[in-house]
Amino acid sequence: MCLGDHPPTGSVAATTLLDHFLEDRMDAIRRFASALHHRRPVPDMRVSPYRRRNLRQMLRILDGRRSGATYQEIAEVVLGADHVSATAWKTLPERDTVMRRFREGTKLVEGGYRSLLFRHHPQT
Repeated sequence: MCLGDHPPTGSVAATTLLDHFLEDRMDAIRRFASALHHRRPVPDMRVSPYRRRNLRQMLRILDGRRSGATYQEIAEVVLGADHVSATAWKTLPERDTVMRRFREGTKLVEGGYRSLLFRHHPQT
């Protein structure tokens, strides 16, 4: 057993259920074994690099909105959008991106983050 911050000193066994989450559990066991034996980490493929970048942007956008920034101010900082007039802003694709990532980020914060834990069978 692994208790607290102390790594196990002897052999370790992993017990898991044989249900529809088996592949996800096996991935976690492989990552654990790699860390246990101080080997190169097994990549966690539950979140692609593209999705990981979007998740970072979502969190930054949520932080910006909760700090009182406008969508346009956020787009300038997070996406590097140019400062434009309010009229021109309404037609920029960056506006749609910021608003969409805000909606998606809000869903994650409200419990949707659990879907990130399952690669093979998303939680329903």
